[in-house]
Amino acid sequence: MENRRGTLSRSLSSASLETIVPAVKKHLWVEAFQMRGSIALQVMPPLMVLVLWTAVVCYLDLILTMDFRLPTSFITLLGVVLGLLLAFRSTQAYDRFYEGRKTWGTLQFQCRNGIRAMMLSFVDTEDGNAACQKAVKMLIAFVFSLKHYLRAEKDVNQLSDMLDVMDVIPISAFTSPGGDLENGKRELNETDPLLGPYGAIVYENGEGMPFKIGYALAKHLQEAHLANLITGPNAGAVQSLVPNLTETATVLERIATSPIPPAYSIHLRQILFIYCFFLPLQLVKDLQWLVILVVFFASYCFLGIEMIARQLEMPFGRERVSDICEKIFNEKMFTVAIAIAPAVSLWMPSLKIQSVIS
Repeated sequence: MENRRGTLSRSLSSASLETIVPAVKKHLWVEAFQMRGSIALQVMPPLMVLVLWTAVVCYLDLILTMDFRLPTSFITLLGVVLGLLLAFRSTQAYDRFYEGRKTWGTLQFQCRNGIRAMMLSFVDTEDGNAACQKAVKMLIAFVFSLKHYLRAEKDVNQLSDMLDVMDVIPISAFTSPGGDLENGKRELNETDPLLGPYGAIVYENGEGMPFKIGYALAKHLQEAHLANLITGPNAGAVQSLVPNLTETATVLERIATSPIPPAYSIHLRQILFIYCFFLPLQLVKDLQWLVILVVFFASYCFLGIEMIARQLEMPFGRERVSDICEKIFNEKMFTVAIAIAPAVSLWMPSLKIQSVIS
């Protein structure tokens, strides 16, 4: 992922409804042959294996006259079972993706509402403005640290998109027993939860970075309230901001820590490959060499559905369709913050405000 210093200003300057809502003006044929965002390249390795196997079956059956043919009733029976499993798999994966997206939408609302409340509640003095600036930066730091937490990113170099807000993050948030922070991102299998049982990024006292920042933000708001820097009817919304953020982060953590049952995933793939491997044995009698083309397209459909489901069930991954964090908080949340307080450019220099509010 590019450094946010280089991408944030471009994403803000181009933030519009067209960049947020998926375009519906593309022609059907353009989308049908579009490779970017497609799973075609990902399914090619197993697909080529199946095509090669089909060619071998055709050679043995049609050239060497070895009879490998099976009754077509087998493909019908197995196809019904496979269709039901794939339908359930896709529905389950999309439900997981939708829940993650909906929860990020809740977090977006809480951040927008929290920034608005803080801008209206802090007193208009030098101390009040400084406290408000620190609170907003800590809120932004919470969001980006939560993104890294859910992605199990431990390398300090992966925190480069938080350069603007590093000065407000407590030092304790970076401490890690045994130097785990510098070991880099751990490798995950599909059946593993995105986070470990105690959190993927473990810092002192067993808490992750976003929760450390949330605690520091709550403490900062409490000190500002005791110093009479927070007044007005929105003071209650400011005080309830951190509990609401923590609740939403906990829901996201639950989604990330829910592994896929390995028995279900293994059984589905076994049936999928059994079906694809037996497909040429049943069709070679009627289609002869054309069975290679039929197996190619049929296997592409089934393997593609499985691959799409694998991407959807990881709502916090790096895929373009799943990169909700950057999409929401680069194009929306920062735009809201800038629209409310144009002076934010004085303490977050990497943000280009003029292109947004003009």
